Amino acid sequence: MPESLRHVVRDARFLGLVALALLLSVAMDLRRPDIGQPVGIANREATYHVLLTVAALAASPMANHWFLPTVSLGRTADKHISWGATRPGPHGDQIYTSFTPLGFLAPYAAFSLTGVAPTTGNLALFNIALGSLCAFALYFLIVRLLACEGYGNGVAAAAGLAASAIAIFSREALVSFGIVYWSHSLYQLVFTLCLICVHGFLSAKNATTRRVWAWALLASAFTGALTEWTGYLFNAGLIMVLLDDRRDSTTARGLALGLGAASVAAAALTILHFGLVIGFEATVTTMAERFFARNTAIGGMAALMRRYWLSFGFFALVVPALFILLGSLLTWRRLKGGAGFRFARSPATLPVLAVACLPLLENVVLLQHAIQFSYDRLKFTLPAALLFALAFSRFTPSARAVFGIVMIVASIHGYASYRTELERDSAWRLADISNRSIASQVANSVDVECAVFASNLLVRGYANLLFNRGIHELMVPREAAILMARQGACASIYLEGSGGDLPRYVKATIVRPDGLVTVITADE
Repeated sequence: MPESLRHVVRDARFLGLVALALLLSVAMDLRRPDIGQPVGIANREATYHVLLTVAALAASPMANHWFLPTVSLGRTADKHISWGATRPGPHGDQIYTSFTPLGFLAPYAAFSLTGVAPTTGNLALFNIALGSLCAFALYFLIVRLLACEGYGNGVAAAAGLAASAIAIFSREALVSFGIVYWSHSLYQLVFTLCLICVHGFLSAKNATTRRVWAWALLASAFTGALTEWTGYLFNAGLIMVLLDDRRDSTTARGLALGLGAASVAAAALTILHFGLVIGFEATVTTMAERFFARNTAIGGMAALMRRYWLSFGFFALVVPALFILLGSLLTWRRLKGGAGFRFARSPATLPVLAVACLPLLENVVLLQHAIQFSYDRLKFTLPAALLFALAFSRFTPSARAVFGIVMIVASIHGYASYRTELERDSAWRLADISNRSIASQVANSVDVECAVFASNLLVRGYANLLFNRGIHELMVPREAAILMARQGACASIYLEGSGGDLPRYVKATIVRPDGLVTVITADE
């Protein structure tokens, strides 16, 4: 082995990468039984929604949707069917407006380029790959940050491993980088890259390096705003931090101006993209409606804290415990007449930690969304991990060992919470089996290609994928018969059941134009 390669292998940072890869492999194996299975867990409907969008994008020509997140499949009978917070395009394709396209286009591109089928199992693998990239990026950020703080490779690598546990084994990481995929999973990677660029810019030793990091930060911040609405909040907070940078105020102010321009450009591009397809008035009106539907008027902080406990368990308790411990240490040293406790040595450290906390404000502004959708709390992992790493590096060797044990206990609790929630929602597996049985019997009884579908329930991605058709929601049987006559369909199929976004169907009634009726019921 060449001496240079031997040196790399012996480097504690490289060994830390190997250990991190092993931890990610363990997390993968723990979730392997759930990949591609009809397991039920909170927000599982998000995965079906994304898969429906992937299928809808592939089913219609680009001129119909212009790669906006459509939920309308390709047949004429699948168009002009209302679906949640969507607006119709010129060809009747319903366009989802609550989130921007990148979160949907990333898996669509991955499936298209690889030729892999867009299934729940393959989407979970895509999501796990995203989570792995986030973990490696977080490790890189921590090692780089602690190097600037003056710590050796061994301490930096150990801190990176300990802190990364929350991004691998917390209940939220196991779910939102696993069987539940939504735009927040993709944003987490962009968010981490933004923090790396912020640290690179603030810690750069010369003007050339600083400019390189500035351009990289502009690109990642622009991408973040295009990926998830939190990106705008992050950019706004980062602008304020840069305007307060007195070490190189001219360059920092130039970057702040660039970030403002990048944010405006992202907003303009988003509105232009939607507006050209569904109309500018509909775009602005619908986005405003969705914002106020998710604002602080709905929900409460106590409910949000309970949800944070669900997502992070003991990891969430470690954060206030560390603040109390570090605050006590600071007070004790000052009482003893010491110089006090310096939380950060590098001038780049505290700004990075501050901007890492900025996206958490979105959980307060859009409180209802953060309470209902657990993946919206995923962003907590980054500031928490940075705090863990900074505390770990300042502990004595024995305290580091104790902290490592705490992280192991929190990881075990995270997996136990994940498994408990899956077992609590195990009834969904039986519901899915029953639903598939009904769908199979319907397909054997009538030509579904020329039929119209309606249901007494709200309709979301799972139902559309189950029957591979657009389904009119919240209808009564008479309305389904009227649809059949109006569209000249060969049959109307009326689905009855219970439940929300993941329903259990109990009956399908097939009515033909000649009056022949076929009723299919679920197996008890």
